[in-house]
Amino acid sequence: MSANEEADIRNFDLRSFYQQFECAVYTNDPAFMSDVLQDFEKTFEYSELVGKSNRERRSVFNRAFSGILQLFAPFM
Repeated sequence: MSANEEADIRNFDLRSFYQQFECAVYTNDPAFMSDVLQDFEKTFEYSELVGKSNRERRSVFNRAFSGILQLFAPFM
């Protein structure tokens, strides 16, 4: 995406509407889109890919606790 294009961002799932109160954004303001694009690029510099190797390195306690929390995830 370049800063000269229009952006229409939506997230249509149950948690987005009812539990996390997310909203949609539509803009064709090039300055705003440029700022958002720069923010994404800066965020990607600090991020890391989470895959199977990350899950395998977790302790047994952490995996068990995560499994228990997953039972309650649909209610949050």
